[in-house]
Amino acid sequence: MTRIEWSHGEGRRASVTVDLERHVRHLGTNDMTGEAVTEDMGLRIVTTGEVDGMGVVADSRRGATLDRVSHPKAVAALGRLGIPTEDLLAQIEAAVAACEADHEYVEQEARRAAGRAEADRYERETEEIYRAMGR
Repeated sequence: MTRIEWSHGEGRRASVTVDLERHVRHLGTNDMTGEAVTEDMGLRIVTTGEVDGMGVVADSRRGATLDRVSHPKAVAALGRLGIPTEDLLAQIEAAVAACEADHEYVEQEARRAAGRAEADRYERETEEIYRAMGR
């Protein structure tokens, strides 16, 4: 977990946390044993922005993305949180790159890419079969 902190002009402390977390989806409960049934969805990179007095203002699990902006006081934004300097932006991007370089994460993304390639191949072959059948 990497935490990057700075002070806003108003004196409030702001921070961005970048972490690699295991995502587990709850599927339900086993009626016989009462145990939770879960599915491991793999690793995901979670980026969270917080401001003192306001709490969490940006969370990648809720759709917040790190984007460059054209604003006099910010060079980028993570959701509603403005990133004021290029140096802070570089630190955040370096933390994300470190998570993306994790061995287990790299293997997971390779498996996902192979699965997408297989699905694409299947779709192309299915379309060819339908065309040959005259559909």
